Amino acid sequence: LPIQYADYVVWQRSWLRDKTLANHVDYWRKQLRDAPPVLQLPSDRPRPPVQSFQGAMYQSRIPRTLVSEIKRVSQAEGVTLFMYLLAAFQALLFRYSEQEQIIVGTDLANRTSVELEKLIGFFVNLLPICTNFSGNPTFREVLGRVREVTLGAYSHQDMPFEKLVEELSPDRTLSHNPLVQVLFVMLNTPSTNLKLKGLQARPFEFDLARSKFDVVVYARELDEGLAIEWLYSTDLFDRETARRMAENYATLLTDATLRPDARIGALQYQTDAERVEQEALRRQHQLSTSFKPVKRKPITLA
Repeated sequence: LPIQYADYVVWQRSWLRDKTLANHVDYWRKQLRDAPPVLQLPSDRPRPPVQSFQGAMYQSRIPRTLVSEIKRVSQAEGVTLFMYLLAAFQALLFRYSEQEQIIVGTDLANRTSVELEKLIGFFVNLLPICTNFSGNPTFREVLGRVREVTLGAYSHQDMPFEKLVEELSPDRTLSHNPLVQVLFVMLNTPSTNLKLKGLQARPFEFDLARSKFDVVVYARELDEGLAIEWLYSTDLFDRETARRMAENYATLLTDATLRPDARIGALQYQTDAERVEQEALRRQHQLSTSFKPVKRKPITLA
């Protein structure tokens, strides 16, 4: 190999001391200046003062028929499959939290030069993607916004996330991660079958028991559609809530693909069963003469 990992480390340290660092810091400071310190998702329990990092996994699927339609709209709008799925996920988080600035992190290989492509070593970097939902935009408009901020983030991906946190110096607490609490990762590494003489190998799926973030979504494209894995913090969420979130995501994806010019606030994300249940609760409240208003919780029904 023409260079070694140690060469990359030396190069990174050198540019972290010159004006290149200042340019990256200036970009990220502008991108994140209006973002809230924490994404306030409705949870089953209050956030503990100290994270336990205990987590669990829930798996869901997006059918191939919907994926085909998503790709058709993606191509027409000039966005990648990742950008489209991220836009829908951020739209769902906007509906849950009602916060106009939605930050979702994503992992990037960060091998930005030909010399690094085959180099052994860990280069993955966490990028915060901050999308503005002010003005109740249409889903088509959100696709454009996500495309813009994602491409901008790609052009500034050399900024190590740890260094970004150091430079921006957000308020730190043991209860949550700084800047980013939710991740969306597209797993596009091609799967290869391991061939061993006299043996048959197959992938082994296991349930992760640790989660550094509130929610991490892994999406992988398969022949039969999309496999979605929801890694969630059990400090905050129950399995039923993760299941409901997965169903809400699939429902919003479907409606957004059918109606890309609909406003985000008008997109359907609740399942038919949820809507029936909420309508029953609404009627029950109307008949009651002494009920107290309950704050709506989009994931767990009020």
